[in-house]
Amino acid sequence: MKNIDRRIILTCLLFVLFVPVLSCTSSNEPRVIVQTQVAQSKFPDIYEYDLPDSMTLCGETIDLTDPLIREMFDREFTIMVWDRPQVFMWIKRSGRYFPFFEKKLAEQGLPDDLKYLAVAESSLHVTARSHAGANGMWQFMEAASERYGLRIEKGVIDERLSVERSTDAALKYLKELRSHFDSWTLAIASYNCGENQVNQARKSQKVEDYFKLNLPPETERYVFRIAAIKMILKDPEKFGYKIGAERIYKPLDYRTVNVNISGRFYITDLMVVADMNYRMFRELNPKILSSTLPQGRYSVHVPPESKDDFIEALEKLSDPEFRSKHGYDKRFVVVKEGDVLYTISWRTGVSVGTIMRLNNLKNANISPGQRLLIRE
Repeated sequence: MKNIDRRIILTCLLFVLFVPVLSCTSSNEPRVIVQTQVAQSKFPDIYEYDLPDSMTLCGETIDLTDPLIREMFDREFTIMVWDRPQVFMWIKRSGRYFPFFEKKLAEQGLPDDLKYLAVAESSLHVTARSHAGANGMWQFMEAASERYGLRIEKGVIDERLSVERSTDAALKYLKELRSHFDSWTLAIASYNCGENQVNQARKSQKVEDYFKLNLPPETERYVFRIAAIKMILKDPEKFGYKIGAERIYKPLDYRTVNVNISGRFYITDLMVVADMNYRMFRELNPKILSSTLPQGRYSVHVPPESKDDFIEALEKLSDPEFRSKHGYDKRFVVVKEGDVLYTISWRTGVSVGTIMRLNNLKNANISPGQRLLIRE
């Protein structure tokens, strides 16, 4: 009986294995044989750009026939010239900021090439911030900011983010460095790593030439990076960067208003009374970090058509009767049915973060009837 079972099982197995094969091979459908070939792909040729035997930076010659100097310059130039998106953005932003830099440099009798230092520092980003804490287009650290009169109050104002104020400070610093070292390349290197480090290297190595000094790797690359930026931005079309004039960012158009603030003026209130664009005010004044105008004397930028309205709004909001009549002294709101922090923020002009801070809220949960402090 066991032998019969085994035969039945074996027969079934054979049937399962061979019937599909027989059915396939006996099919009347034509058989298709596909022949594959390896595609002979070829990348387009890419040629290096020729480098000159020498170039100048701030009137000082960089000898590119020296193998080591040429290699260091070539590294920075090659990395940047092929960073297409970045270079296009440099070209676009340069239209907005270079005219201002050039005017300032000419007024102070400083080399025009110093404008390329801002590109190396921040890629012309007004609000650029480094891991080390340097801030703004010229990347000032906090200690140096105080030295050169830049006002910094955490969460209130940071003048490193003011193009005008930070440019004045940077040019003053660079002028002092040039006077100290009698060399623009050493001055620029010091801007990167500090004059103390460059002084120590000069004394210990008994070398006065930047190109023969052994400095921190980042500083050794720094001057070459600025020189490479100059070469590219001086003649971008030579390196394949073609961009219409209409695509270059234009300088921001604004008027300056000098203020002396002693009271509490919420920016949203000013924008409502002056009928101004809140976002545009923030764009024109990145140095102002708080929801209110900082105390003290300084200047703010406003659109040309809004200057008189802004000044008038300040005067109105300085009048206690006007403030009381229009509810600008209101300190609390009552949460309505369906309210969330975002809708209250939108309605009052006070940021969600400020509302949470003033009311010690750990999360965004609020309830109808709850009183929320919106002004200190």
